[in-house]
Amino acid sequence: MKPFSVKLNGTELLCENVVKHLGIYTSWNLNEEHEIKVKQGDFIGHVNQVLSTYGSLSSDTLSMLLSSKCCHAYGCETWSLNDKHVQKIYSRWNIAVRRIWQLPYNAHRNILPCIMGSKSLPLQIYKRTVKMYELMDKSDNEIVSFISKNAKNDCRSFMNKNMQYIAKETNCDKYLSMKSNSMSEPYIYSNVNDSVICLLHELRNCQEGLIEIPGFSGSEIQDLYETIACM
Repeated sequence: MKPFSVKLNGTELLCENVVKHLGIYTSWNLNEEHEIKVKQGDFIGHVNQVLSTYGSLSSDTLSMLLSSKCCHAYGCETWSLNDKHVQKIYSRWNIAVRRIWQLPYNAHRNILPCIMGSKSLPLQIYKRTVKMYELMDKSDNEIVSFISKNAKNDCRSFMNKNMQYIAKETNCDKYLSMKSNSMSEPYIYSNVNDSVICLLHELRNCQEGLIEIPGFSGSEIQDLYETIACM
């Protein structure tokens, strides 16, 4: 940040590169680098805690713990979603799911929400963002409602850019009429074969000793599991 001088009632104010307000970090250049770095570290810490404490439980149970204990993404409604730094926390979610299900690092990411049995982290964030905009539109505070409706229709605004980005990622034609309760998975998590997911669940249950598949050794089951996940 370039140095500058700002005074209030004759007193020079200190310049800060990053300011924390209500748990959300805002940078001087309005990018999400610092905010995502903090949220990413928080996410990784919670994932490691879940795996170290409950690692002996089944992948299905660990998936539920990941969703309930690690994916709060507090303040995500304020993020600029097309910022390159936001993608980093999505990548961390992909890695966490692969760890929980002991999938190879190159397992296709489009299978991850289905094998988890939950929405992907990007979709959770998109839905929360659109939901907040809906609540602002319907606010009893006329000023909040006015600002929200005008910002959504102004292509220069933060809200409009987020809405357009979400619509593009979820293949929605009319971004201004997008609803939080009818959004689909981003295209990177789409085109999943249900029979493949079912087979991966069966093989994982076999690895965990919940079922048996006669005629296959443990190493053969592992090879088959990894091959299907990367097909």
